[in-house]
Amino acid sequence: MRRAPVGFVKALGKHMAGLLDHRPDAVMQLFSTPPTDYYSWYGDHKLEDWTTAFITIGGPNILKEDPAHFRRWLLTVLDALAGRSDYSPSLVDLIASNSETISGIELDETHLGLPLEIIEALIVAGAQWHLDNVSYKENNQLESFFDRIQYYRDHRHKNLTHCLENPQIKAHMLYGWTLERLMRCSDAVAQVNGGLLYEELLHDECRQLRTAPLPTIDRFVTSLALAVKAQLPLGKLERLVEKANVDAATVLATNLAHGLITELTWPELERHIHAMRDELSPERGIGPRLQITESYPGVVAFCGTKVAAVAGDTTLLDTRISTKHTSFDMISVPDMDGTRVLALSYSGGSRISATWDDGEDVSLLLSGQSYHYGVPALRHSSLCDSRWSAGW
Repeated sequence: MRRAPVGFVKALGKHMAGLLDHRPDAVMQLFSTPPTDYYSWYGDHKLEDWTTAFITIGGPNILKEDPAHFRRWLLTVLDALAGRSDYSPSLVDLIASNSETISGIELDETHLGLPLEIIEALIVAGAQWHLDNVSYKENNQLESFFDRIQYYRDHRHKNLTHCLENPQIKAHMLYGWTLERLMRCSDAVAQVNGGLLYEELLHDECRQLRTAPLPTIDRFVTSLALAVKAQLPLGKLERLVEKANVDAATVLATNLAHGLITELTWPELERHIHAMRDELSPERGIGPRLQITESYPGVVAFCGTKVAAVAGDTTLLDTRISTKHTSFDMISVPDMDGTRVLALSYSGGSRISATWDDGEDVSLLLSGQSYHYGVPALRHSSLCDSRWSAGW
């Protein structure tokens, strides 16, 4: 029955309830292993259909009569699911409700490819993991878990506490992940209280923090805040902060060497900043903020509608800009007729709009695709090395 379509198994199961008493072997033959035609989590939930049909027909009651048979059946199912991203809440519940029978079942590195919800349930149930021969390689296990968290609004198996407490399982989950990649999934990490996911990556960041440029330090501080939001234990947080202790003199020297602070000492930039003071209305304590953003080969300073692009001793552009929304970033762009400034703004919710300094709207592209919603990544490099581009 391995190759039987799930629809056939499900329909046939409705007519087999009477076999439970005198032909339990027929029931177990039908549900000996999940059929191979089921789709992954974004499909028709066929693994869940198969599991609920098995429960409805009374399969668990048969298995409970012979614990050894139960464990053999479960191992067969787990072998079939390894490497797939399929999720069945009923199967996870079945494992959790039979922990006494499952306790002591032996699993190895091949079972690390199971969906994380199932791995968590197996650990809680007392499964014994033999992971001495683990060969770590990049996988989509954690990403698939985050996708399911977003897809299933009523996802009820979000806890990964025991997975994160096992060093080998945690290392397998995070293999190939970077701190920036994890930060892009911060909402899902917070939903599962996955602060421990940040821990190892933050420890790696600590090792190079003393000689890191300011954007890296900023990323560390931001990710530390995200880890706290995701319930990183206080003791681990304190150790990270202690390990990340850097002195201001070292930070200044490092960033001067990188040339990342030099722009703020340019007299030409200072002249424009002084000229923008009228926009600030300091006597009333209100008014637009003065902002300075990097933009190769110089910087852009803007306050209200006043904009200046400066590179060294040269003013590339000094104008006023007309935008419908408050800008959060500006980029100077060389043009055949001189220099233009592109203003990026939020235009409702998290929708992003882009406008040239002359008021012309443009379509904004991110990695070659039209970008209409979502929070943009911070630019930590010059324009020529940036992810942003504009089409007009």
